[in-house]
Amino acid sequence: MQYLIFCPKYRIKNNHIKPNSISIPFSAIGTLIFITTAGFRIYFYHIYANVKEFTIFMHISTYYDCIFYSIGFIMNFVISIAQSRNAISLVLIFQKIHRFLNSCVNTRRFIIQNWIITITYFCGYMSFYAYMCIQMYNSFFIVFVSFIIISFDFNILYSIRMVNLLENKIVLWNARALYVESSDAFDKGYSKEMLQIYVNILKCYDLYKQGFQHFMLYYIIDLFSHALIYIEVSIQVMFIGIKLNNYPVLATVSIFGWLVKGLIWQTLLSQACEKFYIAVQNTEDTCAIILSSNCSDDNKKLCKNVLRLLRTSFSKISACGLFYIDAALHVAHVTLLTNHVIVLLQFAL
Repeated sequence: MQYLIFCPKYRIKNNHIKPNSISIPFSAIGTLIFITTAGFRIYFYHIYANVKEFTIFMHISTYYDCIFYSIGFIMNFVISIAQSRNAISLVLIFQKIHRFLNSCVNTRRFIIQNWIITITYFCGYMSFYAYMCIQMYNSFFIVFVSFIIISFDFNILYSIRMVNLLENKIVLWNARALYVESSDAFDKGYSKEMLQIYVNILKCYDLYKQGFQHFMLYYIIDLFSHALIYIEVSIQVMFIGIKLNNYPVLATVSIFGWLVKGLIWQTLLSQACEKFYIAVQNTEDTCAIILSSNCSDDNKKLCKNVLRLLRTSFSKISACGLFYIDAALHVAHVTLLTNHVIVLLQFAL
């Protein structure tokens, strides 16, 4: 999935994981190509579009797209280099967790789901935007830009699947702790191992927050700002009534399709993070159950250490300190977006 975001952070060869320093020049060239293509999009809009019928806001939105997505491509490239070693550390630590907490059925199901989700979304996205671009007679560059911005969606998909993976390990840890407690099979060595595994899960979680918080912030800003811009553009297009075949209708359908797609990804991201927080909260409940039972001193020590660890080390995912990624964010975002859309509609009437 890393190659679908055009800037892989590492490579695995002969069972060895290494920083992807070889592909850095190619990623840099690719980033420059993407930025150049986004710039050409403005030029071709002036050639192929009915510029005389465009309002000032429509021109501003075109320039905003170019600048905003160029920043996104640069950010994608810089973070892939800056977070390369953290990404490798995350993989190596996660391997230690996986050796201890592993469900073959869950792992196989998770891999199959990854392939199904990735292929289905990729084919659906390409088919939808290819059809829209062909029907609206867009140039090759406009079609190409519409395709390459899928990398931002795959960043969010990658972050969703990663937090799902960590959530699975938390669930397995809770189940293992309850099973061992009920069977009275805890010993001092096993307690230390269980504690170390939970420490490693939280380490992976911290590395995950460092590596993905910028992408989450960028995507939330992208969804909110472009939603308002595109809705205003669609209002102006339909209001002015540019008569280019079915252009106003198709453009509006494309805009609202993009908006629905963005809201779905944000919903899935918020849901995945919320499920992880619930799994961590269930760990506290698991420790409370074990402490209230007739358990050994090693059991009590393990649970107390885990609870202390959660109090001092765990926090929700913060998008660069601006807001937390949880269910409340999605509700607040949709509410704010709805209020602004109502204002736009009032000015349009």
